[in-house]
Amino acid sequence: MKRLLLVLLVAVMAIPTFQSCKKGADDPAISLKSRKARLCGDWTLTSGTITFTSSTTSVNTYNGTTVSYSTGGSVSYTQTMSIVKDGTFKLTILDNGDQYAYEGQWYFMDGNKDNKIKDKECVGFVETKLTYTPAGGGATSITSWVSTNPDMIWQLDELKSKEIIVTINEVTTSTATSSQTGTLTYTKK
Repeated sequence: MKRLLLVLLVAVMAIPTFQSCKKGADDPAISLKSRKARLCGDWTLTSGTITFTSSTTSVNTYNGTTVSYSTGGSVSYTQTMSIVKDGTFKLTILDNGDQYAYEGQWYFMDGNKDNKIKDKECVGFVETKLTYTPAGGGATSITSWVSTNPDMIWQLDELKSKEIIVTINEVTTSTATSSQTGTLTYTKK
């Protein structure tokens, strides 16, 4: 009986520890894999919606093989992301026959108490190379650059072994303010 009480007491004390490891709003309560182990792998965009706002507002809806525009029409579109444990990534976008292959570094971002962001809740992607291949067999162009600032930030709402739900909330200010907001779902290949 004492042993059962001891096991029960240890379990009750451990539950808050597991909950404190949960970063994203919909992350699993308990996972045997680290966040890095769950994030690394080959991912495919399966669904989502992004709202682009500048002088006008448009909405792109992704279903895994096409993107539909609120302004009308749709085109073939796929997006795959390969995230490697060594801190590198490759993002490949096929957009109506044109291929964009971005390469660079990724890292878990520090938390931000003011924005209520926990450590490792966001992932920064720093692009350093783009290989562009146009549809119809045109010449491929390769551009490389040096950068340390993330070009893309994923806020991980849900990070499971086979599915990621990402929130995008980016605001850019140069000559005018523009923003991208929405949610994307990726599944592991």
